[in-house]
Amino acid sequence: MFSQARAISQFEDRLKQAGISVRRACREAGIAPSTWTRWKSGTTSPTLATWEKVEDAAEALIAGASQEVASADGHDQATAP
Repeated sequence: MFSQARAISQFEDRLKQAGISVRRACREAGIAPSTWTRWKSGTTSPTLATWEKVEDAAEALIAGASQEVASADGHDQATAP
């Protein structure tokens, strides 16, 4: 059974581990932060399409953050022998 509260908590944990704010992920997805707050409180629920937009935006941000860390550490695979 889908638990909106658990999905939101896991999503926020992934963002936090990557150093990305929920506000930034929402902005990238074109979702108002107040919408996220309503989802989190259970006042409203996202449509599948809207949730996928937020997930896709977050994944892109996380991937970008991972690449930045790898480059900063000198592990940029594009320049590796």
